[in-house]
Amino acid sequence: GESWRFSSLTEGYWSKLPLGLSEASVYLGFGTLILLGYLWSKRKDAAQHSMSLWYFLAGFFFLMALGPVLRVNGNVVYEGLMPYALLENVLPFLKLSGVPARMVVMVTLSASVLGAMAINVLLKAPRGKVFATLIVALLIFESLPTSLPATPTTMPDYVTALANLPNDGGVLDEAAPTKYFQLYYQTAYRKPLVFGYVARTPSGVVEKETELRRAINRRNYAALWDTYHIRYIVTKDVIEYDDPLVSVNLVYQDSDVNIYRLECKCDTGE
Repeated sequence: GESWRFSSLTEGYWSKLPLGLSEASVYLGFGTLILLGYLWSKRKDAAQHSMSLWYFLAGFFFLMALGPVLRVNGNVVYEGLMPYALLENVLPFLKLSGVPARMVVMVTLSASVLGAMAINVLLKAPRGKVFATLIVALLIFESLPTSLPATPTTMPDYVTALANLPNDGGVLDEAAPTKYFQLYYQTAYRKPLVFGYVARTPSGVVEKETELRRAINRRNYAALWDTYHIRYIVTKDVIEYDDPLVSVNLVYQDSDVNIYRLECKCDTGE
């Protein structure tokens, strides 16, 4: 997957996966599969009473991790009854989990135990140490992670400007490049942030955000000031607004970003 040190070699595959790469790109490795196959072929010699249990767990959670539909190379090839969908009918609360692929953690655990058993059997075979060394080398090669992404800790100038403005209301930041940067910048100016990001959004929050987004799209600045207590709008656009109740004043400007402050004209005596 993308997190592999040599991910460019397999980009033609993982770049087409339909879900987020961190959720959909799970991989046991050829080294692990070789060990599982070898142990199965030597199951009579292994004499491990728990081997069948670990193979069962690996197979069961592998089927569960496939999810409600079967995909091959990112494309849906079967939409009939799948084991995960059947399990959802038996245990409805599983529908809340959202990501069946996470069940592969149990496949990885089972494969790790079985792989250790296989190495133990392999070391007892003629030339087993040589083959075990090669398998371990393959496992290391297949599991080498790429470097972690690094983000500069610098802040845009408008974030510093926001930090120095009065803290009497929320900020609508439409200039940040992503919702993640919105959250990051908020740690610097320390004012309430409109929207933001959470992994699971309750339906009640979605409904309220829809109403708020409607007010923003309609430029209902009076509602933004009075109902939602928004005091600053950070945008790359120019706002021209005339209202008897609320004024929109430019309080900061640079080559890219404008900061507007919403103020009630009743506070200014107008």
